[in-house]
Amino acid sequence: MNDRLIRSLICLILAASAMLVPGCGAKSYEKQQFLLDARRTSSTTTSGQRNVVEVRRFTIDPAFSGKGLTYRKDEFEYESDFYNEFLIAPDAMITEKVRNWLSQSGLARRVLYPGSYVDPNYVLEGNVVALYGDFRAKAFPKPVF
Repeated sequence: MNDRLIRSLICLILAASAMLVPGCGAKSYEKQQFLLDARRTSSTTTSGQRNVVEVRRFTIDPAFSGKGLTYRKDEFEYESDFYNEFLIAPDAMITEKVRNWLSQSGLARRVLYPGSYVDPNYVLEGNVVALYGDFRAKAFPKPVF
């Protein structure tokens, strides 16, 4: 074989292997998304038929307000998970779950969103100070909220 053909063949093999190598050992990770669920386990009441409640958007401590699930690994070590996250921002999700739960409870005649023209009897505000999975005791992980 002539040298030119051998060089061309080597270049072709190197180019082909360079294109294949990145795909060989690379793993493909897919994100998983989660929603919180809050369901009423008891029957509804009719004791609040006069109450009109405005539920304002809950706030969450900035350390736990991201969409990525947060894990507590040690006393002062937390980790946010890029691949497992809430589908929507936790403050909006928790606020909506509270509104739905309160609406189904019968404790209020109406549950309002902020900006409603109806005057509420009560206003509900909330601040979530923690929202994470506690993995310090690896055999007994637990949710913290």
